[in-house]
Amino acid sequence: MMYKKPLKIIVFILILSIITTSFTGCIDPIEHPQLPKRGFFMGLLPIPSEGQDFSQSYQKAAQYSEFVPVWSSGAGADGFWDYADKLDDWWGDTFITGHIRGNGMYPLIHFSFIDKNQNGNLILKTPNNLPNASLKDPEWRALYKLSILNVVNTIHPAYISLGNEVNRWYEFYGIEENNSNGFQHFVSLYEEIYDAIKEISPETTVFCVFSREIVDENREADLDVLTLFNTQKLDLLVFTTYPIAVQGINTPSDIPTDYYLQASECMPGKPFGFSEIGWPTYEHAGGEQGQYDFLMNLSTILTVDQGINLHLFMYCWLHDLTPDDTVGLIKIDGTEKMGYLAWKSISYSSLWQQQLNEKIVFMSKADSDDGELYLLDKTNMITRLTYNNRHENNPALSFDGKKVAFHGGDTNNPLTWEIFVIDLETLEETQLTNNNVIDGHPDWSPEGDRIVFGSFKDEYGNPASGADLYIMDLDGNEITQLTNNEWEDNDPEWSPDGTKIVFKSNRITKTTAREEIFVMDSNGENVRRLTTTTDWQSDHDPSWSPDSSSIAYNHYAGIRPWTDLADLQTLINQWDELIPWNVFIVDLQGNVKQVTNTDYIAGLAVFSKDGNNILFLDNEFIIINDKLRGMNHRLTIINPDGTMKQQLIPDDEHMPTLEYFDW
Repeated sequence: MMYKKPLKIIVFILILSIITTSFTGCIDPIEHPQLPKRGFFMGLLPIPSEGQDFSQSYQKAAQYSEFVPVWSSGAGADGFWDYADKLDDWWGDTFITGHIRGNGMYPLIHFSFIDKNQNGNLILKTPNNLPNASLKDPEWRALYKLSILNVVNTIHPAYISLGNEVNRWYEFYGIEENNSNGFQHFVSLYEEIYDAIKEISPETTVFCVFSREIVDENREADLDVLTLFNTQKLDLLVFTTYPIAVQGINTPSDIPTDYYLQASECMPGKPFGFSEIGWPTYEHAGGEQGQYDFLMNLSTILTVDQGINLHLFMYCWLHDLTPDDTVGLIKIDGTEKMGYLAWKSISYSSLWQQQLNEKIVFMSKADSDDGELYLLDKTNMITRLTYNNRHENNPALSFDGKKVAFHGGDTNNPLTWEIFVIDLETLEETQLTNNNVIDGHPDWSPEGDRIVFGSFKDEYGNPASGADLYIMDLDGNEITQLTNNEWEDNDPEWSPDGTKIVFKSNRITKTTAREEIFVMDSNGENVRRLTTTTDWQSDHDPSWSPDSSSIAYNHYAGIRPWTDLADLQTLINQWDELIPWNVFIVDLQGNVKQVTNTDYIAGLAVFSKDGNNILFLDNEFIIINDKLRGMNHRLTIINPDGTMKQQLIPDDEHMPTLEYFDW
């Protein structure tokens, strides 16, 4: 009998060794998540609100998150030892495959060995057949290791935590040598499992989670625990944080400015993250404003400039768990709190802050049915630029970012559309044309001293059905005609190197609503066609790459003339015949590639200053009973190769009516 338990342990470890060997070299994470342009991943636990199912809550979470936490849980007959079976069964199919991966997110897998007894003391999480196990127990250690390796083999995670808030165990049990539950036994087990995972799945990111606070004792945690770990075997330094639990911290302004810097400095340069962040919205914590301020302040502090290499940023849960809970970003009845606005803003503002472009100018009808011009700057402030009763559109930002050219006039009388320039410092407007014909789509020369534009007039200056391209100075004088044909040349854009002008034209198709992209020297010579259309295809709104080597544009591929968009009843009832519109790129040799792949409308397309992104309008159709009832227009960036599509700024009052833009 005295040899029964050791023999059982030997057999168990032998089985583990065989299984581990069979895993070697055969596992690659299903996801290889590409870091978002904001610089870090965001995550949420999508607990549903009242009247909402899991499918809806996960879809909502996916709008502003890249990952979802998945924890091992339970005691007795249900715990980490059954985790792999759970993930390989209907639960894994439903939540991992369906709700998480099906919504474009990835699972962040958490293991935990910590449980509590009836007195609230920390005890080891262990199955019923190992009732007296300790962290030093070889059989328990082998079970914990095998359970983790089984999960790695089952779902091939990109991220896995080998213990949650592990320093709570450290502070309760210490590291006494003769203590079989001493924290040093977890450290050695962690490193053993780390090596085993890397052997079978080297691309998986492995870490454990620490708590920044000891919540039950209303104090900060002892960060000395971090000195016990080999930093080479912690791929990330990850914390949970609920600072409101610390005595003396009642509002976000009470949090010391170096509160999180202290933690990150324990392992300088180590990628840093949070697997749980929480702040309540009850009155004494500052209400909804307090939650908003906490998130916004935290995202401001956690920057490379502050010495923090932020990698994971996860709020604890999306909705309040009960009517009395106040930590969620959305109330249990579905009402969005100010904290959710902060969450959305962090998701986008960090992305916007990384762009070299300093301004976005756009047209919106939020304040006027005619349409006014607005400016968004890097502080996320939106400034209204125009105040009048006329229609304004096609804003073009000068290369130095100091002025905007646009066309304006009576909405119902295009013959009144003229070219204007507004100074962004003084907001003074200057009218450049005054000729009772349609003038539109202005663009700047690189030097900012001339403007190219389209004008619907004949050789005598009278209104005409066709358009030609012209250049003028900033006084509206020295007008030079660049093109002269009976069809339409329009949408001109001056190349950044100043040598060429790209435009759309139907001069070859000789068909209204079937345009193609052309390029010519900036003096109007050497006109060449770059794209070719068939049927009712049409190409529009070309925009140069910063190196003047290629052009982004919109390609329409519907079965009706795109001009039918102007007829409201046709748009409402035959909307599906007026799509899709997608972003394409063509180089100066006429080589074309598709960038977006939507069934709806990816409108406009403007390269970023560094050429790494294209900003476009991602138009969401609102369909009710098969009829188009509205659209949302979201400023969205995408890589020129079609990857990394992300909304740039959060939804606001301009989204339903935002049209032309430039940046």
